[in-house]
Amino acid sequence: MEKFYIMVDNQQDGPYTKEEIINKGFSNSSYVYNKTLGGWKKISEISNFSSVNIDVNTKEKKSEEFVKLHENQNKKSSNESIIEIKDNSNDFKVLPKIKPKSIFNLFKASNFSKAYSELKNNNLIPQAKLLKQARRNGYQLNSINQRDIEISMLKSQNISILAAMNSIGRFKNAKDICIKNDLEKAATFFDFYIDLYVHYIKSYNN
Repeated sequence: MEKFYIMVDNQQDGPYTKEEIINKGFSNSSYVYNKTLGGWKKISEISNFSSVNIDVNTKEKKSEEFVKLHENQNKKSSNESIIEIKDNSNDFKVLPKIKPKSIFNLFKASNFSKAYSELKNNNLIPQAKLLKQARRNGYQLNSINQRDIEISMLKSQNISILAAMNSIGRFKNAKDICIKNDLEKAATFFDFYIDLYVHYIKSYNN
């Protein structure tokens, strides 16, 4: 089945099938790429996408459905949880004390959550999205071949040296945040993008 990469916030995402791109609600003006296309093109420029009306509001609709579903579930569970209270004072039992510390541990944020929030708070939104995607894929490392594909993509967009250096700085910040939160695999994952932009700068004039 034919798959495509898609550009999201100046970062490559995917690969996805045509149906997945439609279901995720990407805009017709989004750029997609695969070897068959020979370069990055808008969805609206590709013939096998033209017959399908991509609904930009798909994500919002799914979110609304999700909220309504959980509202109904909450109403149902609250009705089911009504218990008749009886006077059982004669059968009174002393319940074990719950230590406050153990309650707080239940709500303690994970290292991933802390790193993800810190990335967003530092305006590293694309890096936060990449971190989430990387965890979903088991922090699978990209190959050198993938790096070269992305470098050719950057060249086709004529990304400036200054912009590339800025990206290196942002990915280094993201890596440092992951190290601080003991996410070693995530830190190694961001090394790929640091290496990518370093090689792009070296090959810029070639």
